[in-house]
Amino acid sequence: MLWYEYLDQTRYLHMLYDEIPILLNVSITNIYISHSGNRIRIVFVSPKHADHPPEKWKNSNVTSIELSFSAISSLAMESDGNDYHGDINITKNEKGLLEISIKGTLGLTAIAETGNVQRVEGYVMSFPI
Repeated sequence: MLWYEYLDQTRYLHMLYDEIPILLNVSITNIYISHSGNRIRIVFVSPKHADHPPEKWKNSNVTSIELSFSAISSLAMESDGNDYHGDINITKNEKGLLEISIKGTLGLTAIAETGNVQRVEGYVMSFPI
């Protein structure tokens, strides 16, 4: 299964993309840890701009995606500098929990009960990722 098939609220991704991209070497722009570590959000630049962007994105050249994960039972993170890129992988383990991993200049592993596509936005990026 592909990363987005384990998440809720993916309808908008399916509307934007003919084929939702695999998350290889994506630029990770934000990671939020909240609710005493019970929730994390990962924001990254999609490796491919939307095939069918809405009219309000008409001048955009980048698609940003925010994923949200709740009921975190395990979280570890490390970085190698401050330019965060990595491969994002999401699977389900034998207990039915989501296993989230980022491997690259940012390393992250987490286990969560639920995950969803929180936000998808288009914007103009004037410098390379």
